[in-house]
Amino acid sequence: MKIRRPWFISLLAGVFFVLVYVAAATVGIPLPERLSLALVFLVAPAAILGVLAIRRWLGGVVSSPFMALGLDAGAVFLAIAFAFFDLMIIVQQTVRFFYRDLLAAENNAAAAETLRLAYRLVNPVQMGIDIAFDVFYCLGIVLVSSVMLAKGRFERITGWYGILTAAGLLAFNLWTFPKPPADSGLIDLGPATAVWWIAVIVQVSRANRKTGGD
Repeated sequence: MKIRRPWFISLLAGVFFVLVYVAAATVGIPLPERLSLALVFLVAPAAILGVLAIRRWLGGVVSSPFMALGLDAGAVFLAIAFAFFDLMIIVQQTVRFFYRDLLAAENNAAAAETLRLAYRLVNPVQMGIDIAFDVFYCLGIVLVSSVMLAKGRFERITGWYGILTAAGLLAFNLWTFPKPPADSGLIDLGPATAVWWIAVIVQVSRANRKTGGD
């Protein structure tokens, strides 16, 4: 099979970056550190391109100004969320790299302990950015999923799944703030939203295949 068709390439790219996100959030990426970081840094730009494609795909079902506002707001919220995601990852890894290098070069035990204390004080900054990501991310999925309820049966199922998982993720994060849900005895529903993304990517790719030809 020749992989030349844009819809198929976008399908593979979309699923690939979803898997990168899930791996980074759970078990880690089994690749050299620099390569794995580069892939994680590219998740957000790829996701924003995906959001634009989703916005275009759902534009045909908009039947009221209220629905149009919800779709536009959802797309904007998701774009903001992924900008926060890149900011969070880059701040997290920058702090980690500087801390690791400074600690490795420090021979004084007291100074090393001071570095550890400084790291524990500074590192929560990226956790706060992560909460900001979750707020816009969850609201964006809820709004976009609400518009999906106006499409076909498969889209409605995907829409309800997105609404429930995103609302649950947001509720858990707000309830356990400033700690992540996983550190507070609750389930982290973030990876569960990956199912929503894969389902939407498949549906958008199918639509592009029909309109763009085989």
